[in-house]
Amino acid sequence: MDLFNQNLIHSWQPSQSPRQRVKACTYLIRLTLLSAPRTADQALGPSCIMSTAFSYQDCTAEVDEYLSSVSVSDDEPALALHWEQNALSQFVDAANSVDDSVDMPDWLTQPRGSITADSIVEDMMAFLATKAGGRFGRVLLAPNSVVQFGQLCGMFAYIENDAFVRAAAAGMSDGATLAKVFCLTKGSASAAVPMEFPPRENQSRRLFS
Repeated sequence: MDLFNQNLIHSWQPSQSPRQRVKACTYLIRLTLLSAPRTADQALGPSCIMSTAFSYQDCTAEVDEYLSSVSVSDDEPALALHWEQNALSQFVDAANSVDDSVDMPDWLTQPRGSITADSIVEDMMAFLATKAGGRFGRVLLAPNSVVQFGQLCGMFAYIENDAFVRAAAAGMSDGATLAKVFCLTKGSASAAVPMEFPPRENQSRRLFS
């Protein structure tokens, strides 16, 4: 039996009024949350979620602190990102002007005309993080099993192949990418090495390199 249900059985009295029961339930929820094992993000506090850096290179101390709380190795590789702000600006301008006939992906939270560099990076990171073991802000996906690492590589391609993303990418300079991706198999940002993505099977533009 889980902690919440154990506490509920001991604390819930038939004689309690509805208001007392609500208060008791609220207290027990808080107690359970405080007692439950914390994720790496929760253990390090709000900075893991609220970091606004666009590159892992701009917050290496914080990245190293996060990495020290998770497992990183050849079998549990992390992915670090360096978002290209000039390319992001071009992408955002084009995304806000994409024709209405092109459907937006479900993982985008802002409508046409309201997309910003902050929102597009946050949306992409949140989408990528659905396959990762955790994340630090906009710049790190970790920890990851080998399976999760492979899924993340596939997610980058999935984003690149989206029709709306392709239309927005047409507004970027030739050869520009949204982000450079680095692999980490040691618990330090200084150990990051550029990712080598496999050859593409189609002609979609490479936005992550």
